[in-house]
Amino acid sequence: MGSWTVSPFLVRHWFLLALAFAVAAPIYWPGALHPLHDLIDPGLNVAAVMLINGLTLDGRRILKSLRRPGRVLSGVLIGYAVLAVLGFGASRLLLETNRSLALGVLVISAMPTTLASSIIWTRMARGNAALALVLVVASNGLGFLLTPLILFLTIGTFMTLSLEEMMAGFALVVLTPLALGQGLRLAGPVVQVVDRHARTLSNASRLLILLAVSGAVVSGVTGVEAGRGEMSGWELAAVSLVTVAVHAAAAALCWILGRTLGWNREDRTALLFCGSQKTLPAALYVSTEFLPGFGLVPIPCVLYHVGQLILDSWLVEAIRSGGLGSASGKSPAGGPPA
Repeated sequence: MGSWTVSPFLVRHWFLLALAFAVAAPIYWPGALHPLHDLIDPGLNVAAVMLINGLTLDGRRILKSLRRPGRVLSGVLIGYAVLAVLGFGASRLLLETNRSLALGVLVISAMPTTLASSIIWTRMARGNAALALVLVVASNGLGFLLTPLILFLTIGTFMTLSLEEMMAGFALVVLTPLALGQGLRLAGPVVQVVDRHARTLSNASRLLILLAVSGAVVSGVTGVEAGRGEMSGWELAAVSLVTVAVHAAAAALCWILGRTLGWNREDRTALLFCGSQKTLPAALYVSTEFLPGFGLVPIPCVLYHVGQLILDSWLVEAIRSGGLGSASGKSPAGGPPA
């Protein structure tokens, strides 16, 4: 009797396929899924994702990369500033036709970088994974300050938002669990357990993200049914193109700015992925917690996430093959790329 094997395609792309199902299922069966999502608090979901990622981030490598704080700070600020400017400009294209979709573009553009995939993509592209790691931690650590400030300056131009409330919310569901996870890693037995079950924890984090996506789409569909928003087919196509264009432009600008600053290829690779990728769970938290009257806000956030998964898989191959330029300069101060 032959053994059953899983298709390599499914192994590599299962999350993207599951993400598509998490978006489609609530559209067709919102009533069936609504009771389940009513039991899940979006803030607790995000906090759980942040805690898991805090547990799995190697703090020792973070300390080594902090030898160059100027490069870390400039990398974080570039990532926030580039997306904030691009997102603000892109949102103007949607504002007159669908305010909820425009708000969604502004929300995802203000988020910190992804906690896991930006490091993974950097490593796959043979970039400076140690620098990517510290950029991830710094971006999310400063998110409680920078994200609410950007949202206050963009969304706050045409609706009332509480800067203090957003900062407190981000500190509670993003910064605190991340710091707690790093604190728990100080105990030797905890590190051993985490390292032993790293893949399980990674899959658990992804499943929580899928649950958050499904819940956000349920909320969006419910909002449409309640008259809090509607979206035509061409508007869906337009916002899909906008989110892909914003991400592609951000990746290009991060690469160009890195070269302008004299960063070598390995460091530019880390900046490209950490600067252009944006975390989805925190965006969905903002959508449900601070913009509950706009049912379609999560849609651009989900589309941006899908777009970055697809586009960045191509960018990895382009960088590895030298399609975006060859390495220049010396190896990063923290050692050779991971």
